[in-house]
Amino acid sequence: MATARLRIGVACENLSSKSGPFCTLMAKSNSQWKEVGRTEVIRNSSSPAWATKLELNYNFERREKVKFVVQDQDMQLLGTLSVTLGTLVAAPGQVYRSIIKEGSGKRGCFIITTENITPAAKKESIENKFTSFIRNGTALNFAVAIDFTASNGEHLEPESLHYRSKPNGKNSYTEAVRALGQILEDYDADNLIPAFGFGAVVPPSQEVSHNFFLNQHPTNPECLGVEGIIAAYTETLAKVELFGPTFFAPIIKYMAEIAKNNQDGRKYYVLLIITDGVIQDFKQTKSAIVDASHLPLSIIIVGVGEADFTEMEALDSDERLLQSNGRTASRDIVQFTELSRHAKKDGTWKKAALAMDVLSEVPTQLVEWMENNGKKPFYS
Repeated sequence: MATARLRIGVACENLSSKSGPFCTLMAKSNSQWKEVGRTEVIRNSSSPAWATKLELNYNFERREKVKFVVQDQDMQLLGTLSVTLGTLVAAPGQVYRSIIKEGSGKRGCFIITTENITPAAKKESIENKFTSFIRNGTALNFAVAIDFTASNGEHLEPESLHYRSKPNGKNSYTEAVRALGQILEDYDADNLIPAFGFGAVVPPSQEVSHNFFLNQHPTNPECLGVEGIIAAYTETLAKVELFGPTFFAPIIKYMAEIAKNNQDGRKYYVLLIITDGVIQDFKQTKSAIVDASHLPLSIIIVGVGEADFTEMEALDSDERLLQSNGRTASRDIVQFTELSRHAKKDGTWKKAALAMDVLSEVPTQLVEWMENNGKKPFYS
């Protein structure tokens, strides 16, 4: 596969030390982190912007992570940022901001800018193939699944992630749907988006369901656009009891069955799961993902709230393909992001950056499935 090159600019804000910060770029080599570039030291600055641009050779087909490590001259760790190449490559020139989570705990952030210096034909390889499929007969079909488990908190309590603030009725779940809504509606050809809930006691059976139609229709889960999803969510939230446990496998298996029956290349499915954290069927979920990896399906997990999302990161198998019961996934189909990474100080969201982060791997995943299964654009 052809090798390309990325030029990366790095800056930080609100570091915990002014003692000569510098940044090191690390990449994986034979499962070990190796230094591939280092900036100069900037003295007496807690918000350095390094003049040295870090350069990285990469293979466009691979979705490995790189790591930015900031230290001071005393080798004190000030912050780290891990990010996939797919995210960095997705939009050259884009500024990525990410909260520093290590070090002193101060809420500084990384600011990453990228410039793809690959010849245009190589740089646009995946992008052009993806566009060709979408323009020539392949439809993206999105579905949304929302977490209704009790770990979110009772929806009438202000601390709950499901609490609808007055007068606009917003919460983390509605904002996650709306933040991605424009992208979903732009790509989803008919604007009819299946929407599901999981982890609630649902009438009239009053039993816990891990896969119920958000619009409460007996046979058709489709909602008209993003506002249709929000309306169905609002009505359902008032009728169900938040319960649990949190299971992902049932909804993944449901979507996999749909994808299994549509493998002619005319439809590619993207399941968006919005959740508050830890799942109780991790092994079953891994197995369901491995089973689905040979189907025209991608899974995007968006974490809301401040829970431990370690398991979500484990499902997002960027460094190596997911394994379950001695089986290995045929490709990586999961992308995970935390909604809080894209929050502004005024309570709004950096919607463009969130959408780009969440959807950055879909073009590669779609093209990979098409090529693995000998599919070509229908009308080209």
